[in-house]
Amino acid sequence: MFVFGMKNLSNYRLKKFKLQRLVDICMRKSMWRVKRKKWAEIARERMLILLSLAHDEALSHNFERARRYVFLARKIGMKYNVSLPRKFKRNVCKKCCSFLIPGYNAVYRLKRKKITILCKNCGRRMRVPYK
Repeated sequence: MFVFGMKNLSNYRLKKFKLQRLVDICMRKSMWRVKRKKWAEIARERMLILLSLAHDEALSHNFERARRYVFLARKIGMKYNVSLPRKFKRNVCKKCCSFLIPGYNAVYRLKRKKITILCKNCGRRMRVPYK
């Protein structure tokens, strides 16, 4: 049988345990946010390296290797929820993952306040507004 004082003490311990558990969960969430930011930063660095390698390979007419580098960079971006860097975003075909170089495998046209980029590999058109 419980003594009145012991029952209150056990409730106190239970409340303290629940509070401590809640604090632990909150700390884990904040640590997760910190880790996620670090992982996203590392992912951006890797994507930049892979896309610069893809650019070099595409300039040396090795389009298959450039496509592989772009595919890997996009895969890293999807895994860590990081978008492509802005300077490379227009140079990548989202359908066939090829690195676009004007005159070799892409056609750039200016029409009615839009840049139309045509991929010669898959035929996809991308339209980008400009002023």
